[in-house]
Amino acid sequence: MEKEVRIDRCEVMKLYESCISNLSVHSIGQWLKATTDGQFVILPRETAEQVIDCAVNIKHFSDELSYIQEDIEQWM
Repeated sequence: MEKEVRIDRCEVMKLYESCISNLSVHSIGQWLKATTDGQFVILPRETAEQVIDCAVNIKHFSDELSYIQEDIEQWM
């Protein structure tokens, strides 16, 4: 089980104040990545779906690579 990550409210307020006129998905993603030392990132849904499809295809390619499929599925 992964450790729960907490972000201080003051960090959220810093993001809000710095982007008060234009809060974009990109700015939220960059902030989240920086705030969590790269532990969390935001991916477009299409990219996430491609990763899942890749995991399914790996098992069909070779049973020896099934551990990669399991890692990808856990990651997603």
